[in-house]
Amino acid sequence: TPASAAETPKPFPPPPGNDASPEAIVKTLYDAYHIDPNYDYLGDKLRPRYFTAVMADLIKRVFIKSEAQNEPGIDYEPLIDGQEGDVKDLNIVVTSNAPKKATVEARFKSFGDKTTVIFDFVQEANVWKIDDIRTKEGNSLKAVAKDFLQ
Repeated sequence: TPASAAETPKPFPPPPGNDASPEAIVKTLYDAYHIDPNYDYLGDKLRPRYFTAVMADLIKRVFIKSEAQNEPGIDYEPLIDGQEGDVKDLNIVVTSNAPKKATVEARFKSFGDKTTVIFDFVQEANVWKIDDIRTKEGNSLKAVAKDFLQ
């Protein structure tokens, strides 16, 4: 029955394969976010698939220091550029595509406000990986992580 289907949590989409395009990777992240905003793409298990080696290491070091100091190093959700939000009318647009670099924008409404989250991708061993998640306002996951580690 439809009621019981609604009660069964949907499984997360599998992490993208090594041949996934940058836009497919971004779509997977938002598909998972829709299922559960606590999708742990920054965690030890998934981080190496989504992020470049440099970013994965940076995020891991932030988590280690966060735990040691009992203070969050990344205190917002990069996918929505905020502590809370929703994702309505998602539009994923490739804005730059070079041989080993690409930029993808996730454009959506969060609580009625237009929001753009920018994903910078690079290829590592022929696999697309996120090198930063940033906004037009200048927020940057890489910058937040580096500042916290100072």
